Amino acid sequence: MYLALERYTRPSSVAEALAAYAGGKGGVLLGGGSTLNVEGNHEEVEHVIDLQGLPWKQLASGAQGVEVGALVSLRALGRAAAAWGPRFAAIAPAALAYPVVGLLNRATVGGRVMLDRNDVDLHPVLAALDARLLVVDDAGERALPFPTDAAGRRALAGCLLRGLQLPAGGGRSSFHRHARIQVDRPLCNAAAWVEGSEARVFAGVQGPDAALTRLGAVEGKLSGWGDQRPPDWRGQVREAALADLVAYEDPWASGTYRQDVTATLVVRCLAEVFGEAVSE
Repeated sequence: MYLALERYTRPSSVAEALAAYAGGKGGVLLGGGSTLNVEGNHEEVEHVIDLQGLPWKQLASGAQGVEVGALVSLRALGRAAAAWGPRFAAIAPAALAYPVVGLLNRATVGGRVMLDRNDVDLHPVLAALDARLLVVDDAGERALPFPTDAAGRRALAGCLLRGLQLPAGGGRSSFHRHARIQVDRPLCNAAAWVEGSEARVFAGVQGPDAALTRLGAVEGKLSGWGDQRPPDWRGQVREAALADLVAYEDPWASGTYRQDVTATLVVRCLAEVFGEAVSE
């Protein structure tokens, strides 16, 4: 119950939305509503700004890549991404990771991206795919790199997210997660994109916030091998991943357990990218 709620605003233009939001001081934003006020006390919310009247539901793919509107639902994203080719193969399983109808139909791409939480499955995928965030504020629109640390998150303060840009290119991506049950938050997740000797590999749920861990040692192995992987590549990748990862502990998993499982997920991602059998 919103005991302090006094205003509900549904802007029909970006200018109206920016004026209402006032750089983050005007109220809380409503996209799909699945995580409304997740970071605050709903009893203190005085003003809800409903963004659903804005024209930010585009899903367009072309020669330059893919553009996804901030108000696209997770279900719509997952269904569309299935036709975008191997480069974007990691998107659908990450978008559809929670098989809960209400969440998939209501949660939006923008809402997920802007959450400063460590359990968002899309985050490592978007980082691995070198996504750009299309943000707007009083200074206009600009494209920002997908934030992988606290500084990147701070750069989003006071902005509205209009959508994402995913650059075109080759290669293949993969995403894997581990949770206690399928409909639960991930205990850890990982995403990888590889094309020849180029690679980007990220892991999530490696700390208390939305910061991601980039697995530089794993990327270095892949860069050195190119298309000539050694027979024991899985063992070498696992060893490199363990060196990259910290032992982050929380109430749901010990640090060593999370570290070990995340390394396994990285190996699974790469096996899938390479077209090899993925052990469960």
